[in-house]
Amino acid sequence: MAYLPGDIVVYGGHTSMIVADRGNQMLDVVHATAEEGVVRYTKYLDPEVAEEFNQTHEGFVANSLVSGDVYRCTSRGTTVAPIAAKLGEQWTLPMPSRKAPMGAAVRTAFPKPSTTELLDDRSKGVWAKETTSPPFEFDALFRTLKWAATHDHAFSEHRGATCCAFVVACWQTASLLWWARQGDPPGSRARLQRCYQSLRDSRGPKKVVPPEVPPIPTSNENVFISPKPKREWANRGTALDEGFDVIFERVVRDLSRFTGQPDGIATTPADLFTPTLVVDARFDYSRKLLNRLQTDTTWEEVGTIE
Repeated sequence: MAYLPGDIVVYGGHTSMIVADRGNQMLDVVHATAEEGVVRYTKYLDPEVAEEFNQTHEGFVANSLVSGDVYRCTSRGTTVAPIAAKLGEQWTLPMPSRKAPMGAAVRTAFPKPSTTELLDDRSKGVWAKETTSPPFEFDALFRTLKWAATHDHAFSEHRGATCCAFVVACWQTASLLWWARQGDPPGSRARLQRCYQSLRDSRGPKKVVPPEVPPIPTSNENVFISPKPKREWANRGTALDEGFDVIFERVVRDLSRFTGQPDGIATTPADLFTPTLVVDARFDYSRKLLNRLQTDTTWEEVGTIE
């Protein structure tokens, strides 16, 4: 099976990866891990080649980690997918890691491990057992604009994320960049930055977690998770007296002003991102992503990596 850059790999409903590159015998993917940051792994698809690699590279396993069902976007496969793959590579810094298979490039600062008993790692906020995907609202649009406007260094060193959030962020950011860059117009990045700054200035005030809200227990009786990462405390909303639909349409219109005649009119988030990606990426989880991929007609399962 020929896997392509931008394909999404989901394993068991709890691990998500994005295909960064591929060759005749190998498949490179990017995976955000809580222990090592954002890591680029390589899987050798031919078992004989993989075995030869394992025999000559002591301490590494060629087929480590990379497995799962592979999904491809049928409506954006040649436009947005390559940009999403490039972002996955770009957000992985070339820092050799002894712990990563084959000395893969790793960004150790994302997410930053907590050293306190009261964890404040934002990746833990998605662990709440919600039955539905977190909706794409003002804060989700703000983050996507921020990632697109500052995509060279989109993530802060002190912000955590799940592997699913990383994959969805790559695709959402790529979709916005593709929309703003159609026809390669001059000044598209400046327009993105202005739109981002406009939304940043219109955010609501920071929320304060009430003292009576208890920390979240974990399997370790000595470790608790701060409630701060939960959506109700992290998302600030907007101070504007406008509905989200109005704000979204204005952002899309402003970005498309200098794309000439855009390829299609993105009047809703689903038009711009595809239904699978209409979600608050920061609080998404692999099981929910997999459920959406399985029911979205703009995505298809193209194979399984074992």
